[in-house]
Amino acid sequence: MSQIRSVTDLAEIAAAIDWSGLPAEAVVAAERNTLHVLGTTFLGRDRDISRRLLGYAGRSAPGTATVLGLGATVAPGAAAFVNATLCHADFRDDAHSPSQSHPGVTVIPAALAAAELRGEPLAPGVFGEAVVAGYQVIGRLGRLGAIRSTERGFRASAIYTVFGAAAAAAKVLGLDRTQLEAALALAAQTAAGLNQPYLDGSDDWIMLPGMAARNGLDAALLAREGVMGASRILEGDLGFFRAYADTDLATVPTGDLPAWEVATTRLKTVLTCGWNQASANALLGAGVRWDDVEGVEVTLSEEAATFAGVDNHGPFQTYTAAVLSLPYAIGSLIATGRLDSTSVADVTRPEVEAAGRRVTVRGRADLHGYDTEIVVRYRGGDELALRSEGGEARWLLTVPEVVDSLHEKFEISGIDPAVVDKLADAVPALLADSSVTPVLDIVGAQY
Repeated sequence: MSQIRSVTDLAEIAAAIDWSGLPAEAVVAAERNTLHVLGTTFLGRDRDISRRLLGYAGRSAPGTATVLGLGATVAPGAAAFVNATLCHADFRDDAHSPSQSHPGVTVIPAALAAAELRGEPLAPGVFGEAVVAGYQVIGRLGRLGAIRSTERGFRASAIYTVFGAAAAAAKVLGLDRTQLEAALALAAQTAAGLNQPYLDGSDDWIMLPGMAARNGLDAALLAREGVMGASRILEGDLGFFRAYADTDLATVPTGDLPAWEVATTRLKTVLTCGWNQASANALLGAGVRWDDVEGVEVTLSEEAATFAGVDNHGPFQTYTAAVLSLPYAIGSLIATGRLDSTSVADVTRPEVEAAGRRVTVRGRADLHGYDTEIVVRYRGGDELALRSEGGEARWLLTVPEVVDSLHEKFEISGIDPAVVDKLADAVPALLADSSVTPVLDIVGAQY
């Protein structure tokens, strides 16, 4: 299915995913991404918003579904909400530039909650199918409207990811073809999220993938009960694409499509916005003489340079403002040589803000996605020119790279790195076998 012109087409994409028939490229990417998302969820648990959401969920929705890394349980929908928020709160999650979203953050918590709610062994490979289907739905749908909807102020990582959550939950719950289509149509009715928090510095944007995970699960559960959605919810005159992207879906070109969206998703290495990853990693890998830097000029794609918060030079008072800002990220590298959880422990440091003022950010139309060009100017006149093709930037691309990265992050955060090894051993079976219990036993403990 190369074109999406209706919710029927979208359902066909999800229904066609068969774990036994997936190529190695998709299987390895699903393992890599699932391990990264589960591990990153541990890292977000100490954020203030994470604790507040757990308190909210525990009081408003008690139940037996697992909250990752906190030794707590809540109702399944609340578990999807809290777990996705925990992962996104750390902000070293996954990133998919064509859909401007973080697919796994929403898809994997929704699938886990659906599996716990189902309460029985799954058919072998169903969980893996759910993960790949969720990524495929988000990627294919987001490519058609993410840039336009972002320009209109909507958060792509909420309004497109809810469809992936619904697809993943539907696969795990064993919905038939008609119910799957209904789940996707109903998910459209819950698509919500605005980018204003990026400008105001508030933390509510962190919850949006969690809301999408919960809403996608709810859409699948409603469809299981026979609730139907509008058949023209995507393409209709008052449908999703006209409302959110001011776009006639029938006329949107699809362009060249990768075989598997899960394989085109990239995993972050440093604690900053996905649009900033290529710049930060290029600088970290270039042996920059930080003490001698006079200025840094960064040229990004237009969609990256104009994304809310990326070109913010401060003053920085909130975690939100700091993690979105490329000047803050490079300023932290200039001032401290680091860009990890310690870099945002105090976002008001004057030396970081002063260093960030040496950074200029501009966009250029011939760059795309994560493509980046950088010129580092040293005192004395020397220059260092760097170019990073977005798809080839220093992302985490293999399971061993994810394991090594999580080991380092867990050690910095004071979490036993042995948890990473346990997860790495358990994730392949989670995707390919019939039980989610081994992974839930690992992530459900208090650490």
